[in-house]
Amino acid sequence: MPHPDMEWMNLFGLRYTDEAVTDFLSKQPPHKADKPSDGSQYVVCEQGGFDLLFDTRHAQASSTSNRQDRRLSGIFFYNDGVDKHQRYPGPLPLGFDFADGRPGLLHKHTPERTWVIGEGRVPVDHPEPDHDRWDFAPLQVSAHYGDDGVEILYFVVSQPSGKPEWKPAETWQSLALLPDRKADAIKLYREKHNVGVAEAKRAVEQHAAQAAR
Repeated sequence: MPHPDMEWMNLFGLRYTDEAVTDFLSKQPPHKADKPSDGSQYVVCEQGGFDLLFDTRHAQASSTSNRQDRRLSGIFFYNDGVDKHQRYPGPLPLGFDFADGRPGLLHKHTPERTWVIGEGRVPVDHPEPDHDRWDFAPLQVSAHYGDDGVEILYFVVSQPSGKPEWKPAETWQSLALLPDRKADAIKLYREKHNVGVAEAKRAVEQHAAQAAR
């Protein structure tokens, strides 16, 4: 059962003009609705420390989806000073708090995914992740960090996108570290450097050996 001060949990899937949304916003500090862009629209409440994201992800699987039928799919809760927002003062999912920092969050709950931009999914013990994500059925919550990988800049509570998880393109360097993909690594090295098999094989083996040290 949602926390009594987490009224926003009941707003997912509703339009900006729906009565429950307008009633919720009427009890918050002043906000502004940005101009829609690419099927998305943000409602920004800097004094309240949060933004609402309305988009069409609910209808993306339909060939007849209406790009004007935007519904709430995500809420951003900000730390003080982030994107000109004041710190969100209300309770957060899973008992999280901005003061926890990443170590405190991990102590409370183990994330189901840790992420680095450009690399994708990484081990939870990665020293400088961009964000962690936890299940918060039927939603999900993610914590996004500063450059040190510790300070919490903001939380996002969202509906699952339903899209396949992004994965980085394979490179000869990454494949060289996988014993069963050595042949693929050699092939990619040859294509990239226009060299023979022997030279590519030597480069791949050297890279794997250095990484194993």
